[in-house]
Amino acid sequence: MKSGGVTSMDDFIEFVEHQAIIQSKRFFPNKYEGRTFFDINTGWNLEDMSGWLFDNSEKDLINHFFGIQGSQEEEKFSEFYYRAIWKMNEDGLILIDFIK
Repeated sequence: MKSGGVTSMDDFIEFVEHQAIIQSKRFFPNKYEGRTFFDINTGWNLEDMSGWLFDNSEKDLINHFFGIQGSQEEEKFSEFYYRAIWKMNEDGLILIDFIK
């Protein structure tokens, strides 16, 4: 999903992935879902995205998914497909909600 030369979007993707890690999860971004916004505080282009979200405890499942990522077998993991929705709190901090 990362594209070269778009540092602010790469940084935002890493932020979203880190928010999953904080929740003891692993997020594999797949595609952008719109609702874009440029945050002047971070210099990031924010956008909702979708992808696969796994609990860190499911190491075998994560390893299997990592091995088949990008193939037709991804369809078998539809129950783990979530949207990562950004929002800002009253202090201007970016928060991420993972929604089924």
